[in-house]
Amino acid sequence: ALAEAHGKIISVQKCMIKQVCHDILFLDNALESSLHFSINLSANQIADTTHLLNFLEIFREHNIDASRITLEITEYMILLDNEHVQSLFSQLLKLGFHISLDDFGTGYSSLSYLASIPVNHIKLDKSFIDKIAIKPIQKKLVSGVVNLAHALDKTLIAEGVETKKQLETLKAVGCDYAQGYLNAKPMPANELIEWIKQRNGHNE
Repeated sequence: ALAEAHGKIISVQKCMIKQVCHDILFLDNALESSLHFSINLSANQIADTTHLLNFLEIFREHNIDASRITLEITEYMILLDNEHVQSLFSQLLKLGFHISLDDFGTGYSSLSYLASIPVNHIKLDKSFIDKIAIKPIQKKLVSGVVNLAHALDKTLIAEGVETKKQLETLKAVGCDYAQGYLNAKPMPANELIEWIKQRNGHNE
């Protein structure tokens, strides 16, 4: 908000994307493989289509394929201007980017836009996951969302997975991916390299 108030938000965004590109190339070189990355978009970033497309052009300038990037947007932003978002997402998908609907189920959910908004992934909010292993009704609810996502040809990602029991329950209901502290906490790029090597070494 402070950066926006002083007209510096675009500079901050460009700096962030350039750092992301630097980190991607650093990891590619160290691991000799191509990982997939996700980036959160804010409301001000999707408000101006031309600005956003220019913003994402930085990836091409660094020879990073758009298909390696998932752009995450919260469902609240979709409700701000549904038609604009549909048009924008269609353009981004044509460029090769993946799109993820973040924090699904946090109060603005509408089943109608899941069918109309072109997204690849649905990220189920942590609040649905917290008690999935101890409340049968919560497990049934998550199972229903998983089935809905798959019926719409979208993958479901569970956010905030912190225990093995939660992970086991999510596997049982067919959830595609799990994100959370059970896997790892945020870390510097050099530590991430060692973490990935260890995981690959153990075939996990």
